[in-house]
Amino acid sequence: MTLPCQAHRAHRAQGCRLPAAGGWLRRPALRGLASSSVALDPSETYGRLKKDRITMMKASRGTDLTDEEKALRKEELGLVKSVLAMIKNAELANGPDTDIPEAQVLTVLEKAVKTATQAKAEFEAAGEDDMADKEQRDISILLPYLPKQLSSDELEAMAKEAAQEMNVTDAKGMGKVIGALKKRVGAGAPGDKIAAAVKAALLGN
Repeated sequence: MTLPCQAHRAHRAQGCRLPAAGGWLRRPALRGLASSSVALDPSETYGRLKKDRITMMKASRGTDLTDEEKALRKEELGLVKSVLAMIKNAELANGPDTDIPEAQVLTVLEKAVKTATQAKAEFEAAGEDDMADKEQRDISILLPYLPKQLSSDELEAMAKEAAQEMNVTDAKGMGKVIGALKKRVGAGAPGDKIAAAVKAALLGN
């Protein structure tokens, strides 16, 4: 098992280091930035991140902030900058003069959230609550940029519908149903949650 300190270093290496304290969504000057992106079409995700970066830069320079608040704002800004850098790298890998598909933008965000979630679990297991709280704050910052996450009940209902349409009634066709459901759900749920929903729908587990 990866030790929490190792997870922490790995997390930083992937450009997903989270703020040292309070999340920016909770602060009046920045509240509503990412939350407003929840209702946006996913094709606007990249642009929303760029706009929020500029707003956060301005907020971090506020003259009415304490030194501690300024430091926190800069760290929060660093998270968004890191994610944008990861997206830019993926865009460059696609070739010159090629815009990155929004599906790829969402994949970058999903990986960042997954990394933070795994690190949080390891810190919690090690009793390092402060570090776990930091990971949770990062997750809270990034999640609003992703499409609404479907609940287990919603996924299972969709899995049953897909299985019925494909005439799948047992585990033999589970892979086909999982593939079809992933296309329908998109970034609305991680792959392991989709697979669990299909299994529950077909096997009742």
